Amino acid sequence: MIRTFVGIEVPSKVKNYLIPRISVLRSLDLDGKIQKLSSIHLTLYFLGDIQKVQVPSIGDLLYRCTRDIKPFNLRIEGLSGFPSNSHVRVIFAGIAKCRVLIKLRNLFKEELSSLGFVDELREFRPHLTLMRLRSSRNLNMLSNYLKNLSAQIPDVPFRVQNIHLYQSQLCRDGSCYRKLITVKLADMNNGRTPLD
Repeated sequence: MIRTFVGIEVPSKVKNYLIPRISVLRSLDLDGKIQKLSSIHLTLYFLGDIQKVQVPSIGDLLYRCTRDIKPFNLRIEGLSGFPSNSHVRVIFAGIAKCRVLIKLRNLFKEELSSLGFVDELREFRPHLTLMRLRSSRNLNMLSNYLKNLSAQIPDVPFRVQNIHLYQSQLCRDGSCYRKLITVKLADMNNGRTPLD
């Protein structure tokens, strides 16, 4: 079995805007784990554990969902916390509303449910996870920071041209992600690229 999800890679220029915010989070002496910069991504659909033999059929499904979707832009919004800024378990950078992203997510949800995958109950809120907290240590300082304008991020658009099926693996310094399939949006060359 392999643990998988469908996601979007975040370009380096976006991650560079996140570095100063991550530095502030480090300075707050919070009890949690900062996401490695190289691992920051946007999850579209969490599949969980699948058999390796399912990878090609999921690749076919991703291609069907994306073949009419043209590349589109996403934009980072400010920092926030799940489930709320006063009771934070996860600190994240939000993604501005995008009609195409929601359409794509709904296509995946519909197609994957036909293969027996069950979607999470909570509403889809596109985001980039930056840190997961283990306790409420220094939560007041974090709450003050999240209310502050310095937690906001300049308008940083980025272009989405590919969707990936990722494998999530536990590495020595946390989770690491490997692309199993890459699907190019609205590609004229049958758009599916297995990565080994």
